[in-house]
Amino acid sequence: MRVIIFVTNDIETDERLKRSVNSLIDIGIDVLVVGVIRRNSNIDYSPSFKIKRFNLFFDRSFLFYLEFNLRLFFLLLKENSDFLFANDLDTVLGSYLSSLIKRKPMIIDSHEYFTGVPELNGRGIVKSIWKFIERWIYPKIKYHITVSYSIADMFNKEYGIKPVVIRNIPAECFERNDNKHQIVVPFAKYIIYQGALNKDRGLEELIQAMPFVAEDLGLVIAGTGDIDKELIRLVKVLNLENRVFFTGRYSNSNINRITSKALMGVSLEKDSNINYRYCLPNKLFSYIQASIPVIVSNMPEMASFVKDNNLGIVILDSTPKSIATSIKELLNSQELYSMLKSSVNIAKEKYSWNNEKIKLTNFINDSIN
Repeated sequence: MRVIIFVTNDIETDERLKRSVNSLIDIGIDVLVVGVIRRNSNIDYSPSFKIKRFNLFFDRSFLFYLEFNLRLFFLLLKENSDFLFANDLDTVLGSYLSSLIKRKPMIIDSHEYFTGVPELNGRGIVKSIWKFIERWIYPKIKYHITVSYSIADMFNKEYGIKPVVIRNIPAECFERNDNKHQIVVPFAKYIIYQGALNKDRGLEELIQAMPFVAEDLGLVIAGTGDIDKELIRLVKVLNLENRVFFTGRYSNSNINRITSKALMGVSLEKDSNINYRYCLPNKLFSYIQASIPVIVSNMPEMASFVKDNNLGIVILDSTPKSIATSIKELLNSQELYSMLKSSVNIAKEKYSWNNEKIKLTNFINDSIN
């Protein structure tokens, strides 16, 4: 049995992709992963599984996705496979057309509600093209996976499909006593944000909250994205260079160790689009696996998850002063902090990748058979 999996993200940093690949390999499936060499990609990346990466002429805009899907279409016509595995809407056009010609079954794993991402706000023509592709192809595909029950419900209402929910939970626990990490955080005490540095994730307000908390508390912002330069400028304007540390691009092992030493993790997405509204982000589960409490914004699925499991504080008003107040509330009460830590450790066992892996492999086996 051979499956071809494809993605436009950087293969090296797409942890959900790697978890899916390793789960397939563990049940005896031969896997080829098709991706892209992006501007900041590690060209020497050589994982344990087989990969093929396109070196595209375009690096962004709709032309990037068009070129990727054309290259993918012709590659899939040449490659032998028993099943196709698409990651997100931006890979389905070329793969769906090839699946029709070669009569191959196909799975779509929707990492997010793609047409609701903030990058498409104000881009009516581009958004309508993606929505047309979604409406055309999604109802025709039998097998769907997604990351949260809210997104699964939306797809069900729109297209009558019933995606299986596989949450974004890290595959491994954190090791606190491993001191071999290369990124050195210049703070003894710090809070952490990890993930994409994109708009409407509350990062500006988080930085602006730092003058209102204890001076010996640092902020680590781990990742890269569309607004990283703007965030660095904001830090300079506020004279916070000695309070805010940007890791830049990071390896999984580096960020695991850094996160495990943080006092808390933050996830402050704004209600600017339907995708953020119903997000249950990967970083939230990373914080849980690192055994640290969280501060999150009041998005329905994320807020209910944190409240139900008593993992931290839900902020109703994501202004800098409100964020600072919640940080101080968490750190100034040892009783509260200890109680939340205990709850996080319980959740760490409950929400493990092993449980999600069983759901994924059962779904794959049912789909193939």
